[in-house]
Amino acid sequence: MAIPSAKKLSAELAELAESPALIASERGTATLASALASRSAPVLAQAAKLVAEPRVRGLEEPMRAAYRALAGDRAQSIDAGAHAKEALVAALEAVEDVDATLFAEAASCVQLERARGGSRDTAAGVRTRGALGLARLGHPDL
Repeated sequence: MAIPSAKKLSAELAELAESPALIASERGTATLASALASRSAPVLAQAAKLVAEPRVRGLEEPMRAAYRALAGDRAQSIDAGAHAKEALVAALEAVEDVDATLFAEAASCVQLERARGGSRDTAAGVRTRGALGLARLGHPDL
């Protein structure tokens, strides 16, 4: 199945945001799943925020896959500011996901981006969310 364009997904997600009752519907869940398969960081962040607020269950695996797709050598060019990664980890925490490995990866995430005078790490929020997930799970490394 082809993934709709980022523009179309963004419009569909905006429609879901306007009608929160639709989010947990079959149509809403399908739209969120499609958005989580997108390679557009803004679409991923938007979808993750919609999952987190009403705590939509059943989308944990697509969220994990989206997070891992954003983590890598090209992370800063795909997800400038690490906003999508942070939103995805926050959504996984909101739905009480139990993937300690992902939360540990997030807790140690570093994303250096160009800044005036050198570079700066934009992943502090991702690390915070990862640590919160590990704490909720009672992870022994905290």
